[in-house]
Amino acid sequence: DPRVVVGMSDGTIRSHQLTWDGEFYDFERGGDAKRGLFHEEGSAVLCCLRGSQSYMVSGGQDHAVVLSDQHRWAPLWRGRAHTEGVACLDFDPATNRFVSGGDDRRVLLWDVSVGASPVRELPRSEPVVSVAFSEGHPHLLSVAYADQTVRLWDMRRTPICLQEAVDQSKHSAGDGMGYDTAKYTAACFDSGTHSMICAGTHAVGWRIRPTRPTFWKRRWRHTV
Repeated sequence: DPRVVVGMSDGTIRSHQLTWDGEFYDFERGGDAKRGLFHEEGSAVLCCLRGSQSYMVSGGQDHAVVLSDQHRWAPLWRGRAHTEGVACLDFDPATNRFVSGGDDRRVLLWDVSVGASPVRELPRSEPVVSVAFSEGHPHLLSVAYADQTVRLWDMRRTPICLQEAVDQSKHSAGDGMGYDTAKYTAACFDSGTHSMICAGTHAVGWRIRPTRPTFWKRRWRHTV
């Protein structure tokens, strides 16, 4: 049955089995609810993700990356490599690795079997708003940064930046003049269309060629 995990503002994570009422899944009435403290008490959980097998990973305002066992509902280890809040996470669909990104401009690669120390780090740039592995090409990692830059990385060995896409959109400051103050604050990756959708002062979509690892074109843009 479908199950959802939700990070809360008090450092806890809730897990609910969803119920289907014939029209949509109901979170509040779902059975088999679990709740546990995985981050520092009172520190918000900023992202939470279920992985393959029994793993769950979460990131919080306490700068911690926490790997947990979903069946035992207990933390396995805590990584403290980030120096600011952990904003985004994603599992590599082909391995037991996952990646984290944060406000400290760091993108870190972790291995479940290694433990609480990252095994690799990408060059630092700007605050990170999204990280996403491609399901069809699991060695490819898309990273969206707050400065409206999206980079595509090959993570098989030493990370190699295959492509960079820069959004040149400007944001009006209210006096009729355009200033370079536009930024991304969130992003997500659609594996079905191989598209990175970024949002902030405006929204924009970047598509990746499935057969050739480069950014293809900006699919659409909408002012938010």
